[in-house]
Amino acid sequence: MTKSENPLPKPSSITGFTDYSEQEHFEINRWKTIVNTTFEEFGFTRFSLRPVEKKEHLMKGGIGNQVYALARFDGTGSIKLGLPYDHTVPFALWVAQRVGAITFPLKRSDLELSFRGERAQAGRFRGFIQADIDIIDRNMSILSDYECIKCIINTLSRLNVGAFTLSINHMSIATGLINSFEIPKEKFADVCISIDKLDKCSASEIVTDIVEKLDEYQITKKQIENLIDSFLFEGSLEEFSNKFAHHHPLIQAGVTELKNLYNLLISTKINPDLFQFKPRIIRGLNYYTGVVFESHLVGKESIGSIASGGRYSNLIGEFNQSCLDINGVGASIGLTRLFDIMITRSNQELKRKSIANCMVAYEKKEDIPKAIKLAEELRQHGLKVDLYTGENTKLKKELSYADKKGIPCCFILLEDQILLKYFKSNSQVEISQINDSIISSILKEDAY
Repeated sequence: MTKSENPLPKPSSITGFTDYSEQEHFEINRWKTIVNTTFEEFGFTRFSLRPVEKKEHLMKGGIGNQVYALARFDGTGSIKLGLPYDHTVPFALWVAQRVGAITFPLKRSDLELSFRGERAQAGRFRGFIQADIDIIDRNMSILSDYECIKCIINTLSRLNVGAFTLSINHMSIATGLINSFEIPKEKFADVCISIDKLDKCSASEIVTDIVEKLDEYQITKKQIENLIDSFLFEGSLEEFSNKFAHHHPLIQAGVTELKNLYNLLISTKINPDLFQFKPRIIRGLNYYTGVVFESHLVGKESIGSIASGGRYSNLIGEFNQSCLDINGVGASIGLTRLFDIMITRSNQELKRKSIANCMVAYEKKEDIPKAIKLAEELRQHGLKVDLYTGENTKLKKELSYADKKGIPCCFILLEDQILLKYFKSNSQVEISQINDSIISSILKEDAY
């Protein structure tokens, strides 16, 4: 068989999945470090749950048609496993299995991949990272909602994504509004799915959609228009309360809890302009029961939410009847999507390719043992060190490598001296010993 008859497979990108350059890999991992560090500051312990779950468990949330099934290549046997659509349901399963051994409250974070079988488009990925946090507890207080929201605010601020807003609502308010318009209980979830599209579709389109869903019931188009008008309310929580709270007891209950949340957020010097009340924020997944929120980049609202979350009170109990009193509140940043918006699609120039603080270069191969010793000494001082491993040991080649990788500085072993070269300032100093001053100067040079 000739080469042309059996061509090698050509590497190519796969639609809906990231395909980062060397620089982008460095940058997204820097983002992950910022996220993980901030999550840890709030006491969230990182979990890495199993990457697959039983198919029937992943159908929670009303998104069954988007779950990726898992099967062997030979196609034998029935499909029993799937890839996680998000990490809330797998985490709820984990809790339900171990409830007797858990010390509550439980705070965890997750930076693993999620998978969604939806049409790939700009900003919508089939495989992506959601930076998740969750608090699980019995008799949960509003302080848990506050902690999750404050942690997300701090994380977005440290990622330097620019100005953003936080739109907040409460599912009791949404439930009260829908109930006050006498929507049949069995159609509640369908109506919520339609209302969740208010930021993407016109009010008239949503009205038409709901009218069609309720065609068999005695509900007029005018009633649906009034319902949508109530969800499109623009104004303060106090103004909304004065106008709608008397419509249903659940509305007042939701307003009261949101006021308590607002007081906690304001008490920590958060700018009140950062968050806003929006009754149409109800989230697309059907397990939310309390506070819900979404965040958007100012001036880029059309791209959709960059972080979201909310309270869920019944999810864990669906997997274990003894967990009916266990609540959860979670939040997540769409890290892959946000990175795509801020870095990839904006064509931002990235130069850094290496995590190393410094490199060790040498003039002759006989100096390799000395270079290894120096690299180990620097690592013991807490530095990330790239010991040059290329076959070509010409100094010009080594320094070019370090510069192209974006490594801030380089130790150069010469015959009778050691030089420390700083690339940014194009300066160098002779080194007699490694001390705290040298380490500090390297870390300062490495700041970004």
